[in-house]
Order: sequence, then C-alpha cells, then structure tokens
Amino acid sequence: MPDQSLLQRFLDNWDRKIVDSLLTAVSKQAHILGQIIGRILNIDTHTKPFYGKAEMKKTKVSKRNRAMKAVITAFIQDQETGNMIYATNEFGKHTLSEMLPIFAEKVKSITDVLPEHLLFDLGFYNGRVFARLKQRGIKFTTLCKKYPNAKIKLQKVVEENDFTPIKFTAPTRKKIRAKIIDTTTTHVRHYRWKLRLIVLKVPGKKDLVSFLTSDFDSSVVEVIERYARRWRIENWFTEQLHSNFLDNLPSSDYLKNDAVDAIRIITSDVMKLFMNDVGVDYFRMFPKTFYRELLKDLSAEVRIDGDRVIVEFDYFDEQYLLVPLFKDMNEKLEKRSICPYVPWLGNRKLDIQFADIV
Repeated sequence: MPDQSLLQRFLDNWDRKIVDSLLTAVSKQAHILGQIIGRILNIDTHTKPFYGKAEMKKTKVSKRNRAMKAVITAFIQDQETGNMIYATNEFGKHTLSEMLPIFAEKVKSITDVLPEHLLFDLGFYNGRVFARLKQRGIKFTTLCKKYPNAKIKLQKVVEENDFTPIKFTAPTRKKIRAKIIDTTTTHVRHYRWKLRLIVLKVPGKKDLVSFLTSDFDSSVVEVIERYARRWRIENWFTEQLHSNFLDNLPSSDYLKNDAVDAIRIITSDVMKLFMNDVGVDYFRMFPKTFYRELLKDLSAEVRIDGDRVIVEFDYFDEQYLLVPLFKDMNEKLEKRSICPYVPWLGNRKLDIQFADIV
C-alpha cells in the first residue's frame, strides 16, 4: 500500500467528473467484453463508519447498532456476472430511493439500453419511485414493509388465501419444502397499478417472507430465486472487507471516498477476470483464498531492458496455470489493436516471464 500522504496527493487530483468518467469507461469496456450485461441489477448500500475528528453527517450504522459519523455509498452490481458496475455517495438532493431511476439511466449510458429488472431492499422503498420505474418499463422486486399497518394487511392476505407448495430449482434450495401465496395488492401509496405479492412460508421458520414485485411474467420460483441472488452484492461487500479494506475511509472528503471505491471496483473486477482465466475452481474462491492458494509466496526480479519492463518470477508449483495466460501477451494486445506500451511504465512494454524448474 502507498504512503498515506502520497495517496492523499494522488486523490487531490481527482474531481467528480473524473471519478464518474473512469467507472463509466471501465464498465463500458467490460460490457464490450461480455463481463457486464446490465439486464438485472442488484442495488444496495454500504455504510462505512468514520472515526476521525472531522465534521460529518451521522447515520445509523447497523453493525455498530448506533448512530455514527459515516459515509453511505450505493453500489450497482450486474447480477448475472457478479461484477460491479457503478458506485457513488453523491446523491445531491435526492433521497436514496429517488436514486433508482438515476442508476437505471447510468446503466443505460453504459449498455445503451435500460435494465429490465432492479432488485433492492426496504431502504429504497418508495411508491412514487415505483411508479417512475413502471413508466420506464423497468420491473423491480423488493421486500414488503414490516410496519404495524403492513403486518395487519399481510395477516389478512394470509387468512384469505391458501398456501400452495413449490419446488425450487437452485441446487442449494431443492430440498426445501416451501409454500407460497401468490396474489396481488393495491396497498402501496402513490402507486396506482397492481403489484404482485408473494408470501413465502418455510417449515421450521417462524417468520413469513413477503416479496413485492411488478414482474407478472416470471414464475413465482423465478421471482424468489432472482431476489435470493441479490445476496451476491452482500457477498461482494464481505469479499472487499477482507481483500480491499472496504471500510477504510481515506478521509472525510466524500469525493476521495468515491475515488477509492472506484479503484476498489476496478481492482475487484480485474481480479475476477484473472481468477476466471486461471480456472473455474479458482473463480469460485474468495479473493483472499485465491491469494493465499496461488499468489502469497511469489517472488520476482524486475529489470528494464530497452523498451521492456521484464518481470521474471521465481519458479513455483502452480505457475503452469499462469504461463499460458501471459505468453505472447504483447502480441495478443496488438492483435486487438491495443497499444502494448504502458504510459505509467515510461512508455515501455510489460514482459512477464516465468523461470524454468530448478
């Protein structure tokens, strides 16, 4: 990690346009490579506590169970690939829920089409925003409110309808004997259309889980399993806490925090690409485990030879996994019409080599 003073001087050169342009450009390239689809989006927030003396707005930090100075950042993840698309703590005068249509337009600027489906939790619940999504032809799925009045209405639904058994298709849920009520509701303020209400009952669990969605085309199992895959964004947060120090705030400056999150997202997505290229068994690992299993004890000699920066790794048992990836790397770049000369390496080519077994 760089010295903190060096990091701060580097971040001083960033502005809001640079942060936004960087993430947008990287996501556009990822879309071209098929690593971002943008059809189904997981949207969530992560709250990072701040322990410094600077004045900052206080908010409820769930994991600390108290109000603290903190930065709330919203993240957009491509559900189908698991790659992060965008993140920001810049909401302007908008509430968190009002950011949903803005996020949809941001993804459209990357993929050229609006997303088909948004998945989010109760922090984004807002009937007026639901209506705006409906008018744009965007489906959504969220959870039902747990306020007293909402519980009374839900109890009435349960009393007036019968539960029917369903079978999940996901391997991890196939053995779960669940039952559902699949009906409609009009009890959402400021939303004049019907919404689909799905109430899930799982034997052995006391509480019912109720889903609210504008998706009337998918089967009930598809709706539930799609929302369950929203948990992938929570998994990403967990991964980044361990491998990219997600909760470490560089300062009380919101712009600098967004800049560092942009770097985290790029690092995470590049690492995922690398793990995918190494092999499917490694792709499923947490980055921390991947590093421990494959990269932890690597050592290399770095030298400059003319227009090349040569990195020659000492021999290690697993290098057979990496040799094919880096063989003729510059030639591969040129075939893609990508200049192999790296500006921040003094306009030199990067040449990665591996030592023979000794």
